[in-house]
Amino acid sequence: MGISSDRESGDAVGASAAESGQPLSSFLAEAPASKAQAEALARFLEDWQAEHGALTPAEIAKAEQELSLRPGSPAG
Repeated sequence: MGISSDRESGDAVGASAAESGQPLSSFLAEAPASKAQAEALARFLEDWQAEHGALTPAEIAKAEQELSLRPGSPAG
């Protein structure tokens, strides 16, 4: 399989793979599953909020803390 991208995107993907400690091929092989999970979570949250109302800033902060997330930072 071959893929192509612009240099900036390729460099960013390569850096992300290196930061994760994975070979680039492994990092890329996991990308479709990661994207599918992210999309499923987005749909779930959209449906949940439609039924229960928008998440509050406190709920979002709690989730960020429990998931070790910070804006602009990867999960720990």
